[in-house]
Amino acid sequence: ISVRCPALVSNAKANVRLILLSSTNRTCNTPDAGTAVSIAKMYASDAGRTVGNRGIQIHGGMGFTWENDVHLYYRRAKASETAFGDATFHRERIASAVIDSGNVSAKTA
Repeated sequence: ISVRCPALVSNAKANVRLILLSSTNRTCNTPDAGTAVSIAKMYASDAGRTVGNRGIQIHGGMGFTWENDVHLYYRRAKASETAFGDATFHRERIASAVIDSGNVSAKTA
């Protein structure tokens, strides 16, 4: 437990940094704002799933009962994947943006 909990906290802190960066890019209307948002959402989906699964494991399965709020965070992460796209969707979106930008730069060269 002493190894897993700090790793979960570092996942959450890195996720916050990516969200702040993507919101700054979105506010400033940078050309890569959509890609930055997809990177943040991709990482948030992975981190949410990992933190939720590990939280339930750390609590010994009790995390999926009404006496503990871990199940709420896990369910919110799953609902967020359904509503806003899971990590796979955003990886494909990032890949298509990179490929499309490569085609544009190849045509201008």
